[in-house]
Amino acid sequence: MRNHFKNIEKEQEVHMNWENLSLQKRYDVLLSMINGVKNIKLKNMISNSLTNDYDKLKEHSKQSSITGELNEYYYERKGTIILYFSEEIEFGFFLSFIFCQLLISNKIIMNNILEEYYLLYEKDLDLFRNLFEQQIKIESLTQIQEKLEKDKVNLLVLFGNKINGSQFSKIVSRRNDYIIKIIHESNLQTPLCIIDQDRAFSYCNERVKTTNLTAIGGNTDLLEI
Repeated sequence: MRNHFKNIEKEQEVHMNWENLSLQKRYDVLLSMINGVKNIKLKNMISNSLTNDYDKLKEHSKQSSITGELNEYYYERKGTIILYFSEEIEFGFFLSFIFCQLLISNKIIMNNILEEYYLLYEKDLDLFRNLFEQQIKIESLTQIQEKLEKDKVNLLVLFGNKINGSQFSKIVSRRNDYIIKIIHESNLQTPLCIIDQDRAFSYCNERVKTTNLTAIGGNTDLLEI
C-alpha cells in the first residue's frame, strides 16, 4: 500500500513539474496514459498522432554552410497558447491536438468544451483528468477576450467552421503590444490520419546552434566555392 501511494505522489510530482521534463519523459508519460484507453480505435488514433509529433520534434536538422559552419535547428515550447474550440470538434482530433501541446509543454488556456467531453467520454478521460486539471486552464469566452487584451499570450488557435475568426482578429488588433499570431483550423472533416504531419512545428519556437567547424579542425573544403 505504501508503494502505491509513493507511485501516486511520483506521478503528481511529474505533472506539477511538467515543463521541466525532457521531451522523452513527457512522451513516455502521455503514451502510458493513452495505453489505458479502452476504445481501440481512439487509442490507436491518438497514439499514432502523438508518436508522429514526438518523432518530428526529436529529430533536429543539421545544415552545413559554405563558410564552414554547422547550423543545428532545435524546437522549443512556444509559451502560452489560447485554444478556442467549437462544439463540432471530433473527439479524436481534439485529444490529439491537446496531447501535441502537452508534449511540447505549452501552457494551455481553452474554453470549457473539455467539460462537455467529460460527460460523453468520462471513462476514458478519467485517465487524463489529473494531468488535464493541472496543465489546462478553462476559461469563458469573456475571460479569453480579456487575456488577449491584457496578458502575455504567444499564440491563438481557433478550431471550427462556426467560429467567427474576425471577432478574435479585432480583439488582437486593439492591443498596443506585440503581435499575436492566429491560426484558424476550419477543415475539420479531414481524417486525423492525413492531418499535416508537421503540425507540431507551428506551435514551437525554433532555436539555431551554430558551430564553426574550420576553427576546430573541420572540413576546410567547405570554404571553397
